Amino acid sequence: HIQHLETQLQDAARHVADVTKLNHQLKLQVAQQVAPSNGNNATGYVDAMSGLQRQVQDLEVALDAATAHSRALESELAVPSANLAYLSRQNALLQQRVVIYKKELDDQVAGQQLRHKHVNAEGLEHSTECHHRFDGVCNDLIESLRAEILHGRDLHRSDLIDLLDQLSDLTRENHALRESGSVEPGQSSPTKAIDDTLERVARNLHAENGQLAEQLRSYEATIAATDGQMAQLRQEREAQEVEVDLLLQKLNPMVAAHEAVMEERKAMEADLARREQTIQALQTNVYEMKREIKIISADVDAIVEEKEIMQEELDELRKRPVVHESLEAAEAETRPLRRSVSMKDQTIQETKARVAELERRLNNDKSEYAKAVVERDHAIETLQKKLFEYKREVNVLTDDLDSIYEEKHEVEQKLDQVETQLVNAQEELAELDRVVAELRIDVDRWREAYELARMQHEEERQHVMRWDAVVRAQLESMQGTSQEWAATQSETRAKYDSDVANLKGQVLSLQDSLALLTTSEEMLMKQLQDMAATKATIESDKSSLESQFAVLEGQHRAKEAAWGVELRDMLTAWTATKDTMAADKQRFEANELHLEGQIQANELKIQDLLAQLSALTAKWQAVVSTNVSLASEKQRLTTTLEQGEGLVQAKDAQVQALQTQLDHVTAQLNDVAMSKDVLTSEAQLRQQEDMSKLESLERAIAQSKADLDAAATDKHDAVARLQQLLDRFKDKVAQLTASEASVTNQLDVVSAALKAKTGAASDLQRQVDTLGSDLEDALHQVDVLRRENAAFSDESVASSAQIVSLTAAHVQSQEQVAELTSSVSDKVNELAKLQALVDRFKEKVAALTSSEAKLMLELTQLHDDKQTLEMTLPEQMEKLASLSRSHGELEVAKKVADDANEQLKAKLAAVELEKATVSAEREVLASQLAAQVATYKDLEASLVQKENQISTLQVLLDRFKDKVAALTKSETSLAQQLTAVRDEKDELEMHLLPATQEKVASLSRSHSELESSSSRIHAENQRLQETLDTLTRDHDDHIRACNARDASMTAERRGLVDQITELESEMNDNHTKRMELQASVSYKEDQVAKLQLLVQRFKEKVSALTK
Repeated sequence: HIQHLETQLQDAARHVADVTKLNHQLKLQVAQQVAPSNGNNATGYVDAMSGLQRQVQDLEVALDAATAHSRALESELAVPSANLAYLSRQNALLQQRVVIYKKELDDQVAGQQLRHKHVNAEGLEHSTECHHRFDGVCNDLIESLRAEILHGRDLHRSDLIDLLDQLSDLTRENHALRESGSVEPGQSSPTKAIDDTLERVARNLHAENGQLAEQLRSYEATIAATDGQMAQLRQEREAQEVEVDLLLQKLNPMVAAHEAVMEERKAMEADLARREQTIQALQTNVYEMKREIKIISADVDAIVEEKEIMQEELDELRKRPVVHESLEAAEAETRPLRRSVSMKDQTIQETKARVAELERRLNNDKSEYAKAVVERDHAIETLQKKLFEYKREVNVLTDDLDSIYEEKHEVEQKLDQVETQLVNAQEELAELDRVVAELRIDVDRWREAYELARMQHEEERQHVMRWDAVVRAQLESMQGTSQEWAATQSETRAKYDSDVANLKGQVLSLQDSLALLTTSEEMLMKQLQDMAATKATIESDKSSLESQFAVLEGQHRAKEAAWGVELRDMLTAWTATKDTMAADKQRFEANELHLEGQIQANELKIQDLLAQLSALTAKWQAVVSTNVSLASEKQRLTTTLEQGEGLVQAKDAQVQALQTQLDHVTAQLNDVAMSKDVLTSEAQLRQQEDMSKLESLERAIAQSKADLDAAATDKHDAVARLQQLLDRFKDKVAQLTASEASVTNQLDVVSAALKAKTGAASDLQRQVDTLGSDLEDALHQVDVLRRENAAFSDESVASSAQIVSLTAAHVQSQEQVAELTSSVSDKVNELAKLQALVDRFKEKVAALTSSEAKLMLELTQLHDDKQTLEMTLPEQMEKLASLSRSHGELEVAKKVADDANEQLKAKLAAVELEKATVSAEREVLASQLAAQVATYKDLEASLVQKENQISTLQVLLDRFKDKVAALTKSETSLAQQLTAVRDEKDELEMHLLPATQEKVASLSRSHSELESSSSRIHAENQRLQETLDTLTRDHDDHIRACNARDASMTAERRGLVDQITELESEMNDNHTKRMELQASVSYKEDQVAKLQLLVQRFKEKVSALTK
């Protein structure tokens, strides 16, 4: 059968060679037909022929492919042929071994027959099945041999018993003879010989019995070994039979299909030959018609030329001046010519009619030829379809032949892949569970951080309240001390009154004390210089305080401990200040006593100065009222400062205000000293004139002393309070400076994180650009494919037109159209794939565009917030400018500053909390993103076929990217808010400090304007309240945005849970698929069992054939 298939393949190759030759001949004929074509359609015809030649080349390529395929089939058939040859050789070897075993058994049986002639050998002939199985006649032979051996052993035993009986009989006879004495002594020797013979016979029988038993055991071992070998041979033969059956099952349809294809090919060749003959006949007719048309055209052209020549001659003759007779003669001569011309015209008309008839016949022949060509094309298409189907079936059979041996292995691989996919899916589920757990842990940590920050804020607020209570208690203690000083001063005044009563006796000693008064004036001048030095010292202290502000910037972390230490230092400084004030009081009292002595010495000389003293008294009253107003103003400033301790700019301005107040008090003291100098000089000039006014002068002096003591007491109180406030301002400035340093560090960290997020955003933008470029390339490829499709369509249309017009090579052009159609279908399929790829890219670009739109919307919102803040900035500047015009505006500014300080604290706390939250989220999201990228890579390597899971993971990755973008936006907004707060702080430091200094400097000038500006202060207060409400709303909006982010994160967590659910469902689907694959494997195993049954049947057939 295989040799028959090989002969058929040889015939097919021979047919392929014949078709190749025919195609070559057709090409030569086409090349020959190109040459005699006319000039009108030569170019189109040549193009058509070149196209047909290309089609012929394509057909040759297809034939080469068919030849290669046939060679592949031959190579595939070579393997079964080799297997059959191998099986034949194995069969021959087995037959040889069976013959050897048969010979050995025959020899053994022959020896057995020689030794035991009494064994019946009937029915012991070997059958033809002995070399295949040993359960037939050979087994019966062995059993009969065994039975015969046992029977022989029994016979030998019975013979031995008989011999022994005979021996006993002979022995009895021998004894009887001996007793009777009738036997001769020489007769005992035969009895001994018989005994020896019997013993030898018995020994031989025992030896033969042992040999027979050994032979039986060796026979049984040989039979068992032969059974094992035969079982192995049977298994090999069954496997070979299965392979042969499979080959036969596949080769039989192939052979039938090949025979059908060859028959179709023969029919096609016959049809092609017939159609070529028809085409040649038609071409011959066309050539004859064209030749006749050319001859007739040449005759017609010659006749026309002759007619034209004759017409020209007649015209010339008419133009000549000849005689009438000559004209008539000429006309007579021209009549035959005219008749000849008319005859020739008639001939031309007949020729034209004949040409028209020939053209009509040619057109008719062309239409019939076109119909024949169309019918042939339909037949060729049908044959081509059948040939394609046969080729496809052959390919399918070939693929089946290759896949039968690999199908089980592929199923096992698929099972392994499915198990691997299930394991990967389980790992992905575990990874997603871990991510969800981490997100939940992050949420709990964020909540704990929020609660911790809120508790810290509450503790700080309580600490500030306790500190304010301590400060208020200190102020109350200071007030009690001032009251005690006032009581002491009243006692001093009573003492002074008693001293004034004694001054009357000391008036005469004033003249002697005039020199001492002069020296006292010099001492007062020195005191003024000392006070100026003290002022310079205070200014140096101010500069040192400013340097201390710069030094205390890094002490924010130890602020709690520093507050306790500084509070103790404050109490110590307060005690030292109290002692210093007591010493100053004593010194002042000594100076005052000394001055009273001088005044008592000069009482007689200053009576003329009563008017000046009254004026001076009025001045002192003005000074006292000013001091009272300053004291009230100072009280209000103290209350305002207690409310505005949180704002650094207000505290700096208050420090400047206190310094200005100190300068103002020093100037007042200088004025008092100058007034005293003037009083002394006037007393010296008019001492003699003012003696009469001593009583009134004493009362004025007493009053002046009281006023001076009160002014001194107020001065000391103001200085102590200002010193205390200055210390508190130093502490607050140090704390806020440290806070500013920490906030600056946090801003640097946030800026670095913002740069990192900006880099990530740039990476995302680059990815978007890359995807956009890929999309453009894909669209460009789609356009190119569409243009190619259009070109192919145009080419197919042109080919169809050429097929209609050129009847010589319609078969080849139709094949080209079929090839172009297949290529167009391939291109359409590629176009569909590219369109699917483009749709996927569009979806990705749409997702990225939506995320970019969200980012742009958030950036626009941030830009609007920034513009709103910039719009409110001029209003704040106007408010600050208006605050610089009045002391009432300063109070409002202090309140606003206090509120702003509290808001800034709250914002800074919120910023720190959000910064910590954002940092934690960024770290968690970075780890999550890394984990997801690793997971995506693993899934991309292992789950290539699971496109749904890959798309799901891609969506998850996009969500994480959106989350990172949202966090980047939040971080950007936080950085902008911190920058705005910092700028606002710088602007406040730059504008509010000079304005506050100017306010403090203008306190003495603008006291009269306080009442007129109260209404404006109320209006500004309302505007500031509105600003505070606006800031509160912004804070609430920020809180709502944080809540919205929390809600979005909750939604994302729900999305992750949904994805986990989807993965679980996919895992269940994979389990179902696994069960289906297991069912398919069981089905394949059933098929294998059936094939084994077929192999068994084939073995049985082979065994029958071997028989």
